[in-house]
Amino acid sequence: MVKRIVANIKADDLSKADRFYHEILGLETMMNHGWIKTFRNDEESKVQISFAIQGGNNTQVSDHKHKDLVFCSIH
Repeated sequence: MVKRIVANIKADDLSKADRFYHEILGLETMMNHGWIKTFRNDEESKVQISFAIQGGNNTQVSDHKHKDLVFCSIH
């Protein structure tokens, strides 16, 4: 059973993600490390999406040309 799917999307400006996903869609900030920000809701069907300007320790974020790649954890 899939319990959660998390999309990580490359971003150059986290404030643009904040304006859309928080201000317009109403998702709450779950995590903010300055270089990655994760939004979520508190509904039974969890929605979570992250935007990153780097991969951590100043590594490059993967830039997938095909946005149909999904990473998920299965429990």
